[in-house]
Parts: sequence; structure tokens; C-alpha cells
Amino acid sequence: MSRARELAKLGNENVISVDANNQIGIGSVTPDRRFDVGTGDLIVGAAITLGSISGIISATAFHGDGSELEGVASAGLGTALGAVEGRGDDVIYYTNKVLNINDDVTLDPPTSTNTAYTQYAEIAVADSKDLIIASGDEFIPDILGLSTAGVSEMSGTGGRLRVGSITNKAGTGAPDLVNGVVVSGIATFTDKVSIAGTLTYNDVTNIDAVGLVTAQSGIRIGTGGTVGPVSTGIVTYFGDGSSLSGVGVAGVNTTGFSTFKDISVQGISTFSNLTDSGSTTTGSLIISGGVGIAKSSYLGNNVNFADGKGLDFAPIAAGGWGAVAGAATTTSNVLDCYEEGTWVPILYGTDTAGSFSASVNNGWYTRVGRLVCASFYIQGGSLSSSAGNWLVKGFPFNWNAGISEGGYVWYQGSIGAVSSGEFAVPLGQNSQAVMRFFEVPTGGGSGASLSGDHSGITVGVTCMYQTN
Repeated sequence: MSRARELAKLGNENVISVDANNQIGIGSVTPDRRFDVGTGDLIVGAAITLGSISGIISATAFHGDGSELEGVASAGLGTALGAVEGRGDDVIYYTNKVLNINDDVTLDPPTSTNTAYTQYAEIAVADSKDLIIASGDEFIPDILGLSTAGVSEMSGTGGRLRVGSITNKAGTGAPDLVNGVVVSGIATFTDKVSIAGTLTYNDVTNIDAVGLVTAQSGIRIGTGGTVGPVSTGIVTYFGDGSSLSGVGVAGVNTTGFSTFKDISVQGISTFSNLTDSGSTTTGSLIISGGVGIAKSSYLGNNVNFADGKGLDFAPIAAGGWGAVAGAATTTSNVLDCYEEGTWVPILYGTDTAGSFSASVNNGWYTRVGRLVCASFYIQGGSLSSSAGNWLVKGFPFNWNAGISEGGYVWYQGSIGAVSSGEFAVPLGQNSQAVMRFFEVPTGGGSGASLSGDHSGITVGVTCMYQTN
């Protein structure tokens, strides 16, 4: 009887009802859909199967972890930690760290946006598979920014990521490649490359830099390596070169002060503005040690020597260069002076200098070592109010005190009223170089010094004498 009473309840329209449109209601006398459950829950023991894949199940909420759901496209926060409503963990979510891509996938958002994203922190592309981001689109992993762990190790070789560009999360800078980058092809950088650590080149044949390469801590080249131009041209080196040793180059071009040690040059070398802080000569090449020149050298400008220094020639061997063996004693082989210039000859009396004037009064000299070649020319000269022998002073260098007088003299001129022959002799007077004039009487006899006032003096003299 109890079983019959329970079956009788099915005839109550408050339990099951069917309207004119064949809509079934359970707990509802006015069903508004094909199957309407009025109040309470519909509990299914195993599963709900729809007759077509286009069927739709809709509700205000779904409960459970959703771990067996397939083909669900959702931008939700993830999977709830709990399934009991009201306990708290039903609204606390998690997402697996790794999203596995097991087939070729092209991410191509609709035209309403160009950005695709996921809360997964890592994307693992299976071997030989491609993850492709369509042209002009962006893909952002870890959209919630919750990842703090490192990258998990994967088996296999991995797949490929095919994109046009990769940026950091903000889209404003470069990504952080924490474990490095392995490039098997050609890498092209259109802007600056900044490396905070060590850049190691293994089996690199050439490095071609179009612009300037700056190495702040130096460049080290392995044994047998070279530094120089690819073909012809000039290589410019900067710095003082103070630590260079054993340098063998085909040419040196430097525009700053440089110090070289043991430099061997086989070609043309250009030095400019090499002025040491202690030098008063600009644009000079300062050599503190010896210089060995195996062949001829060409100098396009002057060579400056410090005062008292010069060219040191090897001694002439006995019999060499016409030398008479044993006839001379060598005291120096250094050519330490060469100079050219002008001077003003002055005619005066030994006892009373007097007054000297001339319309032309010029002097010239050339000095090589200790030998001085001096010339002068006087025209329209006049000496008045003088007394004593005539002397000419004003020579540019002192007389060698070890020589009393003498020297080569070329003389041409006219003293004026003197009818006898004249000649001049250079000599020293109190270490000063002077020239003394003599006259020889017509017909011969002893020469006498010229003296006294005179006018109409025209004379030209060239002589040689030794200085200190």
C-alpha cells in the first residue's frame, strides 16, 4: 500500500505537470521551458548527455573543480580550491603553472582586439610543434603576474615559438632571458647591445663592426692574433702606449703624446704633436733611448736636438775615409751644433773706439760643430775720432782660447787712401772673436796694422775660425 501511495503522488500536478506545449514541470504547474524544475536541486547520479554537441547547459553557477572539463574557453581566474559553497575555498583559485601545447597552434584574436593572454606562467611547446602568434597580434602569458618560481625542466628538445617580436611584460622593453640565448644562425642588432657580464666567442671567425668598438677595460688577443686594417690604409692607435713592448708594425700613425718601448717599424710612420710635458718643442718625436736605423730615412720636417746633443758618428777606422793612420787623435764624434744667422760688424780702434757709420753694414754666419764661417760687407764706411789699430767686432761666437790667431780669409775691398795692399786676419781678444786689418807696402816689406780715422771704406770679408 505504501508503494502505491507513493506512485499516486505522480498524478498530483504540483509534482509533475505537462502544459499545452508539452513542456514538463517538476514542482511547477506552469513550466516555462521544455524541462522546468521548480524549486530545489536536480541531482544527476552519473552524467547528463546532450543529443548534439551544439547543446547548451546554462546556470547561474557551476560547482566542482572542473578538472575533467574539455573544450572550455574562459577568461576566469582559474580553478576553485574547494567545492563547498560558503566555506571560503570555493572562491579561492589556482592555475597550473605550465600550459602544454601539444599541437601546432596559431593565436589569432578576432578583429575586435589584438591581444591574447593566459594566466599560465609557462608555455611548454611539444617537440616539433609550433606556437604561432599571428601578424600584428600579441600573446601575454602570466597575465595575473603571480609567477615567482623558476622555469621547470622539460624533456625533449621542445618546439618553436614563431613571432615577429618579443617584449617584456609591459611591452615597453626587452624580455629578461635569465638562462641565456643560443643563436645558431645570424643575429642582427639594429640598436645598441649592452652586456653586463662576459661575452664569450667560441669558434668565431670574424667580428665585423661598422662603427667604433669601445673596450673600457682593454682588449686581449690570443697568441698569433693580429691587429691591423683589412687591406690597405692607416690604423690609428690612441693612448700613450707606455706598456707596449716588442711591437713590430708596418707603420705607426699617432696624433697624441705616446711612449713606445721596443718599437720596430718596417713602413712609413707618422708622428704629430708628440710633445712631452717637459719639452718646449711642439710636434716633436722624443726618444730617450737609442735609435737603430738599418736603411735610409726620410724626414719631412726638422729634427730637433736638445742643447749640447747631436748626431754621434762612429769613429773613422784607421785608413778609412782617407784617414792617415796615427796622424790624429779623435776627441769627439758628435755633431752637436748647426746654425745659420746674421750679425752686425762694427769697426773700432783698439785705444779709442771712435765713431763708426756705413751705408751698408751686414754680416752672415754658418756654424757646423765648432767651425764658424763668418762673412761681412761694409760699404760707404767711415771711422772718426778713433785711436789705435783697426779691429772688427760683433762676430756671433767667441774665439777658441786655445788658438792665438789665424783662419781662412777671403778679402776684397778698398780702405780708401791706402795705396798699399791690405789683408785681414781673424784673431781672439779676451776670448772675443775680432778681425784685424793689415797693409803691405808697395814693393814688399813688413805688414803693419791699419789705424786712424778714415772714410770711403768698402770691404767684403769671409773667414773661418774655431769657437769653443
